Amino acid sequence: MTDTWIILGATSAIARAFIRKQAEAGAAFILCGRDIVDMEATAADATVRGAPEATFMPIDMRDAATFDAVIEAAKGLEGTINCAVFVGSMPGQAEIDSDPSLIDGVVTDSFTGPARFLTLLAPVMEAREQGVVVGISSVAGDRGRLNNYVYGAAKAGFTTYLYDVMLTVGDPNEAVAYFQRANANDPGRIDFLRGLAKSLVRAGRPEDAVTAWKAVMEHAEVTSEDKVGYADALIRADQWSEAEKVLDAIPPTYETFERYRLEAMVADSNQEWNRADSFYETAVGLTTRPAGALNNWGFSKLTRGDYAGAERLFADALRHDPTMFTAKNNLVLARGAQRNYDLPVIQMSQTERAQLLHTLALSAVRQGDVTMAKGLLREAIDTHPQHFEAAVRALRALEDNVVN
Repeated sequence: MTDTWIILGATSAIARAFIRKQAEAGAAFILCGRDIVDMEATAADATVRGAPEATFMPIDMRDAATFDAVIEAAKGLEGTINCAVFVGSMPGQAEIDSDPSLIDGVVTDSFTGPARFLTLLAPVMEAREQGVVVGISSVAGDRGRLNNYVYGAAKAGFTTYLYDVMLTVGDPNEAVAYFQRANANDPGRIDFLRGLAKSLVRAGRPEDAVTAWKAVMEHAEVTSEDKVGYADALIRADQWSEAEKVLDAIPPTYETFERYRLEAMVADSNQEWNRADSFYETAVGLTTRPAGALNNWGFSKLTRGDYAGAERLFADALRHDPTMFTAKNNLVLARGAQRNYDLPVIQMSQTERAQLLHTLALSAVRQGDVTMAKGLLREAIDTHPQHFEAAVRALRALEDNVVN
């Protein structure tokens, strides 16, 4: 399928060069800007160069209402959606000094406007599980310059925003490569060191992440948040005692969801149940999205044999996030451990229903309720919209009087 590039600031010179290059590679475009006549000419040129489609739409970073039509157009596209940001404005610093109201426009054009647009576009791109974001920053944002420091401050904000996009929804291996290059080109910058450590965690390389976090720990500008990130990497690398030492060294006045989530996990690993419950409760109170923490807390209760307590916590997790299948499965495990083999009244697809019935059946086997297990497995097989091999094997084993 065709890649489509949404170009913000399509009338800039650098945008035109980028469009020409991508058009020759066969990409399609939605060109966005304020100069319709200019964009019409650029779209025609892109088509001549090989773009299968090049449309243009008006957009103004200072008018968020103009974003809606572009976002809706993006939702209707097939294939990969990419976005390149070339917008910005830079009046002279002397002009800004004489009229400070110009600051608002510079910040909106160069930072908050494109950041807001990308935040709206992100779910559309995430749903396709692919896509590229290109953002143009400035040396003024990296180093600062006396003759355009307002513009530089805006670009610095946009650069930081792009870092966070890369660290949360970007391809983790690409993020690792980027921050490795950045550290090589500009060693000693804590934002690059931190970015590399976080990217390695996301890339599933906890041991390497621990090494990267150690470099952050040695930096003069290390923060309590960094220490929490280091503890997280240590836990992922199965270095629980070291993680506990790091968390113990963080001032008690630093209270965040992530800190107490990790404290609870460490307490769990030490089987310090009262401390774990206290930390989980504190963590849940420090976030607006507690489903994950509630699920972890419930699993802690499950491993202790407090099945009723676990059931309540899993149900609470699902009230906050009805789509979390892990919590659904854990809820069924908690009910099965109490010999309650009825599915809970929760949101579930047909496939999920079959999988949960399979989980209940395995719980029934562990309880010695083999007849009940057979009935649940038959129902799971009948419910699943496709062939359910795991349930078929389990049922065959039970019918052959073999319990695995």
